[in-house]
Amino acid sequence: MNCRLRKAKRRVESAGASCRSRNKRLAEGEGLEQRSGDSDLACQTYTKSPIEPNKEFSGASNRALTAERAREALSYCPECGTIRWRIKTNRRIVPGAIAGVLSRGKRLIRIDGGSYHAGAIAWLIKTGRWPHERIDFKNGDRTDLRWSNLREATASQAAANKPIRRDNASGFKGVSWSRIHRKWVAEIQVEGERHSLGYFDDPEAAHTAYWRAAQKYFGEFARTV
Repeated sequence: MNCRLRKAKRRVESAGASCRSRNKRLAEGEGLEQRSGDSDLACQTYTKSPIEPNKEFSGASNRALTAERAREALSYCPECGTIRWRIKTNRRIVPGAIAGVLSRGKRLIRIDGGSYHAGAIAWLIKTGRWPHERIDFKNGDRTDLRWSNLREATASQAAANKPIRRDNASGFKGVSWSRIHRKWVAEIQVEGERHSLGYFDDPEAAHTAYWRAAQKYFGEFARTV
């Protein structure tokens, strides 16, 4: 019995040392993050942060599709905002059919192994280049691909153009109730940082403060409803 316990202990110690050695080598790699594991003997797995190919961000990793290939495979109507297949890129494609599928309020198009926002594809076909950061939809409808509705934007500008959240209790964008101060608070987020604009007795006054700040920071991208 003691012999078996000693052997089991050696196996556990050996496995733990192997995991720690492996994790040390992996953790020295670039852009790695821990996924799971808390104990000393647990084999903690590290992996590279995944690339999200469905975003319109800049980066060669999710921009493999060229303008030439996009124009060969797809047609874009700037007036009506439809993107259709020109050719068969796989056996499921029907030339002339509207390209892509709707997913979470936006249209995604898969081509040559990559998945892209339809708005970014429209921009690529029309201008011959990818947007610098992302595409913003002026009227807030991410399925409306008409050229007059598309514009380049930063992450903050696109966020400023989002409609009011459904769970907003005040009825005004940028305004919420402070339980601590027992007043309405106006806040605005700029480049990932949240800024307080003050506390007010009524939500309309708080919204006025938000609107002025939105105009200052975001200009034409500011949206109040």
